[in-house]
Amino acid sequence: MKLFTDKLTVEIAEPGKFPANTSRFDWTGFITSVKLDNTYEFCTKEPTNLVHPSTGGEGLCNEYICPEFCRQAKTGERFVKFGIGLFEKPDAEDYCFYRKYDIKPFSMHWEQQDNSKVTFITEPEQSVRNSIRQVKTIQVIDQNLEMKVEIENTGKEYLNMEEFCHNFLTLDGAKIGPEYHLEIPFLKKNIEMGAGTFYGKDGEFSFKKYNDKAALLQIKPEEISKETTEYSWTLDHDEVPVYVKSTDSFRPSHIDIWSIDHIISVETFFPIQLAPGEKTEWKRVWHFGKKGE
Repeated sequence: MKLFTDKLTVEIAEPGKFPANTSRFDWTGFITSVKLDNTYEFCTKEPTNLVHPSTGGEGLCNEYICPEFCRQAKTGERFVKFGIGLFEKPDAEDYCFYRKYDIKPFSMHWEQQDNSKVTFITEPEQSVRNSIRQVKTIQVIDQNLEMKVEIENTGKEYLNMEEFCHNFLTLDGAKIGPEYHLEIPFLKKNIEMGAGTFYGKDGEFSFKKYNDKAALLQIKPEEISKETTEYSWTLDHDEVPVYVKSTDSFRPSHIDIWSIDHIISVETFFPIQLAPGEKTEWKRVWHFGKKGE
């Protein structure tokens, strides 16, 4: 399905169809392509030259982190993976994000209100103790892409977990190198950090050179400032005329920055603590811009 404005064209995979049918990512609102001016592409695919099998990641796709449900299940029983369905536990091993499972999908339906907005609803599975009802709305406004998520704890137990959005992003396919710049102004000052060829200080990051192996930088909660309400980051490139700025409606509990080849994925984690019957919501907004405009 497609959403579009005069500036942006966004493609979204149908739930249950590749790539929105893996054992890792939320099947709804799985964004596979974002183009500005029908020319500049910002989304790309997870590469295959990783230390683990590719999990089918692409573009902008969410994931719920709730591995304890697998640990609590016995071999042969089913456990919950929010955003997808009930997984059969094949053995005594913990949940593995790149493993393929037998899946009984949740009931999902959606309605595209117009050319700029679509809403996905994932219904709860009442046969298990842990369940949620999720409403995810994807909307494009001018050069902005908005993803709003609302969930309700429809189960019988308290939920303590996290959600984050993988950003398999590129600036029109440009390879990793010193020309890339990532700015995260809400990090605390006087902290140096790096992973692989990726490095930074005071929230300003770049690459020392090309990075052909996956590198993961993990930013801890205490390194994220509490003195701001603007939680945004900006990615640009010296030789590419476009950039992307992402803004969250929440203070991230922590941040992962994963990079390889031509992909820079800034992953902000949303903390979820919900008693039965309680609700919460959050929003991410990506602005896809052209320099000088």
